[in-house]
Amino acid sequence: MTLTAQQIREKILELVIPQKNSYELSSRSMEGIYHNLDLPPRDFIFEILKDKFDSPRRRFNSDEKLALACHEIVKLHKFAFDQNPIDKNLWIKFRQSRRAHPEKVLLAHRQIWRGYSEDEVKNIELHILKDKKIFQNAMAKALRRNSILRKRAFKVGNHKRVKAYKENEAKLNEIKKKIEGAFTQSPEVLARCKLVHRTLHRRRRGLGVLTAPDDYIHVLFNIQTNNPDLIEFPLRFMGHLPCTTYNALSLKWLKGYSRDEMMLTLIDIDGNSIPDICKRLLAADERLAGQLGCRRSIAFKEIEASYESGHYIAATLLSTTQTEGVLWDFARYLNRRNIRIFKEGRPSWICWPYLWNRDKNVYIDINHKTRRPICNKKKRIYGAGGLLDKTRLGSFIHPSIISYLVDDFIQDRNPLMHGVIKDRDYKPDAIAAINCIMACYYEILEYVKKNEV
Repeated sequence: MTLTAQQIREKILELVIPQKNSYELSSRSMEGIYHNLDLPPRDFIFEILKDKFDSPRRRFNSDEKLALACHEIVKLHKFAFDQNPIDKNLWIKFRQSRRAHPEKVLLAHRQIWRGYSEDEVKNIELHILKDKKIFQNAMAKALRRNSILRKRAFKVGNHKRVKAYKENEAKLNEIKKKIEGAFTQSPEVLARCKLVHRTLHRRRRGLGVLTAPDDYIHVLFNIQTNNPDLIEFPLRFMGHLPCTTYNALSLKWLKGYSRDEMMLTLIDIDGNSIPDICKRLLAADERLAGQLGCRRSIAFKEIEASYESGHYIAATLLSTTQTEGVLWDFARYLNRRNIRIFKEGRPSWICWPYLWNRDKNVYIDINHKTRRPICNKKKRIYGAGGLLDKTRLGSFIHPSIISYLVDDFIQDRNPLMHGVIKDRDYKPDAIAAINCIMACYYEILEYVKKNEV
């Protein structure tokens, strides 16, 4: 029997869209798994099931049925454990426990998603104080080096560099306070943080969506990104990269590698290819759909297709425009949360900024009666650069990203937008532009996690 176009469409939809009362999990559900790891084993499995089953507590009303559900979920998500030998062994061990007591299956099911056992928690607890010493020594070394370089810059009269080192010193001192605060927690809490960190970075490398909010290990990455020897490192904006990848690239730069050479090196590192980054973009796009009110999945798929086809100019152009779009979406989101960034005029493409004084953390040039910006043609903003430079939006984006967007990003974008094509390889530009979108999403995700309960 010949199928109509509508019937074909329905068949395709049946294949790609998980139906209600199905074990298939969306990326949002996968994120929920990691947020619920500390729940009792029964509550943990019910949290997974409730997103896909009507009345899961009624349907799965015995431990035997719950144990069967655990095995089915793990069987369907072998891909989640296949990328690393540790996780693969956990998966195999769990699948072999089919005849175990249901209560043991429930415990093991939570453990396989955690990626660690209670025995490992106890072992890590014994070495927590060593971590504190490592952090403190790294911080002291960074502060000493920063002081030396600031004095050298002052002697040669490089005032711009002096200012950069002063700002860097302030950031390092903030991190120093965070270290002291982190280690006031109990050794058990810190041990669990460390093990969660290992699991997430083993399974979801560089994906800010799943970074634990109390991940004290991430302090090491913060120290590295504020390394005074890397003040001019052109890839400082890539805070979404795993620490090991970032460190490897920064070491290459210190050895004299160019920005383009580092970009080409980046995609050869496991987990950092452009298809990998585009998968993370799609996950972040789904995670932030409710907050940003705009889906960009079609554009991200086209970016990947352009890049994979060798159309690097097209990939660069589309990526730079999407970066601006993401920043405008974030600005509108902040507006809705009563954090004023801009006011739309008529027509809507005319925008009046709520000018922001970063030094004093106050709005300026505001009409005291209406509490709205004073509209002056000279103060209009037309692009994301103006948003970051003149408004409070810049307070919510890491300075290294702003620096890249205002300097390198504009150098890549403007000539292409005006049809200026140079006889050179645009592949590194495409890689940088795609990673810039991810860096912006990473910052937005961090803000949403901290400010939305």
